[in-house]
Amino acid sequence: MNKHEYNKMIRGELYDPRDPYLRDLMTKQHALMDAFNESDRTDHATQNKLLEELLGHFLSIMASILRLVSISLLIIIVQCWMSPRLRSVKTSCSGPTLA
Repeated sequence: MNKHEYNKMIRGELYDPRDPYLRDLMTKQHALMDAFNESDRTDHATQNKLLEELLGHFLSIMASILRLVSISLLIIIVQCWMSPRLRSVKTSCSGPTLA
């Protein structure tokens, strides 16, 4: 396993993209991306595992946090929309005002 070309790539230097080690890495990454794209949207355990393999542990955690934040925001929006008390409140750039 010769990481010479990989190291040059990471440092931003010119490298040979035909290097067998780099080609092997690319093939593995493409297989992981295909598996993620073909996974069930609701299968978060599988998606998190694939993200961790693709992007590393830190980015996998960040993706989980973003998913939770987006779900939380959607729940808040739906609750505000469905709340009869808040339906009578008009919002503007200066803040909420009663209708």
